[in-house]
Amino acid sequence: MPRDQKRVPGSRREPLANAKPAGEVDPKHWIEVLVRLRSRVSDAGRDARLMEMNSKYPGERTIPTRESLAASRGADPKDLAKIETFAHTHHLTVREASIPKRTLRLAGTAADMCRAFGVTLRKYKAKDLAYRGREGYLYVPGELSEIVEGVFGLDNRPVAGPRHRRVSRKASKTSRPASFNIAEVTQHYDFPQGLNGDGQCIALIELNDINTHDVITGTGYSVSDLRMFFKKTGVPVPDISAVGVMGGANKPGRDAIADTEVSVDIEIAGTVAPGAKIAVYFTPNTRSVGGIRKKVPRINFSMV
Repeated sequence: MPRDQKRVPGSRREPLANAKPAGEVDPKHWIEVLVRLRSRVSDAGRDARLMEMNSKYPGERTIPTRESLAASRGADPKDLAKIETFAHTHHLTVREASIPKRTLRLAGTAADMCRAFGVTLRKYKAKDLAYRGREGYLYVPGELSEIVEGVFGLDNRPVAGPRHRRVSRKASKTSRPASFNIAEVTQHYDFPQGLNGDGQCIALIELNDINTHDVITGTGYSVSDLRMFFKKTGVPVPDISAVGVMGGANKPGRDAIADTEVSVDIEIAGTVAPGAKIAVYFTPNTRSVGGIRKKVPRINFSMV
């Protein structure tokens, strides 16, 4: 490895527990990664602005526009240009470059990705889970070490799993934890009364299952199931739209547990705020979208 290469902070990976190497990745396999860049404003600068805004009453605060946020907290165009040059040097294609997001989407063969970031990709197997992974740190040229905050997508192991448990009404009366219907959930979270979400849009993040070839294999909601649920609750079916991010899609049918979690998210939102639109964002269950990790409270829902 060239001497001018430096580690990408926080990029160290170890195999999942009980995972064993299961072969090499095809060097010609096509991979997309997301490179996250530093902000043009330092952490200290952002903290100072946040403290200044929080020191004022809501009505006195100046809410920044999208343009001003992109200018103050987005990536520096010079940094983007350096990453693009780095990508082209390693035969990688720039699919998207975004100043506001501070990201670049790069695509290329597994062989070129490995050479670019100084890693070796392998196939791993752990019980019924197979994934593409790596060990150790990622590396970038020294001149980019202060620019690159993360590279996501080389390792496609799942980063989250459903924490859904279904309890029958009979069992919930005699055991703990109890099962809650949606009305009880809203009471526990002290949801305000007299509001129905008119004019608002609720965004839900849902994670797709993928295989070792980065192909979406499942997770989603069934429109017919949702219609049946809302008919039973007496609530109109909300305006629901599925939005794919980084190749994500609404694809129910393969994993009943994951599908149930997606449906429950929509059913709760649609019941407590029937006037709101619901945008369901689907994305692969990997770190390819910047390390999003979905945390779901361990609550048991009873279906009506």
